[in-house]
Amino acid sequence: MRAISIDKVNNIKSLLMSTKSNSKIAKQVRVSRTTVQKYRAALPVVRNVNKAGRKSLIGERLIRYITRLATQGRKRTAVDIQRDIKENFNMVMNDSTVRRALKKAGFVAFVKPRKPLLRAVNIKKRLQWAEDHKDWTVDD
Repeated sequence: MRAISIDKVNNIKSLLMSTKSNSKIAKQVRVSRTTVQKYRAALPVVRNVNKAGRKSLIGERLIRYITRLATQGRKRTAVDIQRDIKENFNMVMNDSTVRRALKKAGFVAFVKPRKPLLRAVNIKKRLQWAEDHKDWTVDD
């Protein structure tokens, strides 16, 4: 690989900060596209990328409202929150959109672990057993 002048390297660095593609930068600086790719990978350059795709229907404000509904009082499902938004805002939204908003807000879905409930008799028996055996050693 041939050495590239410092001017070209600086030019590549500055162009990497723009939204231009690797091939356009390569044509402008007159180096190969793979050279630009190597500099993009090697240099800690953050590229300003235009967001592609469809705009989100829900904004930050609605995401905060959804998180408030999920955390306040009785825990609610995504379907309950979706129905609430439909009633209050007349906004048609899928329950998967609500789940995505909750995930974006940092919530994690999990199934609550189930454990057997202890009756009062069992609690007393366990406490009595623990009190009887608290002074035991390994040899006992």
